[in-house]
Amino acid sequence: MPRSLQLWKDAEEESQDKLFIANITDKLTQASSSIFNKKLHIDEIQVVDSKTTELLQLADLFTASVNRIVNNKGPGGHIKDQFAQAFLKKFGLQKITEKSTSLGDILYIENI
Repeated sequence: MPRSLQLWKDAEEESQDKLFIANITDKLTQASSSIFNKKLHIDEIQVVDSKTTELLQLADLFTASVNRIVNNKGPGGHIKDQFAQAFLKKFGLQKITEKSTSLGDILYIENI
């Protein structure tokens, strides 16, 4: 720390995206103050169409995989769970829930 954060969200519906941007900006600002002693700087939050950005498509796969592992309370045998485990294993992230802190629906993973 300090760190600067850029967040790109895949475009959906314009009004929904505007609400998301306002909501996530507020939550990240609160997290910056309460968790990171104002050392997390929100640099940019924008909506981007993932059809035009291959890196955003890859990031979508990555975050969907993390979400499956963190939030799935079932046995984990679904093909999506298997994909998520294989995808995260390639990044060396099999045990991502060991050191995590949540603030509402924001999950901060320490030392991954």
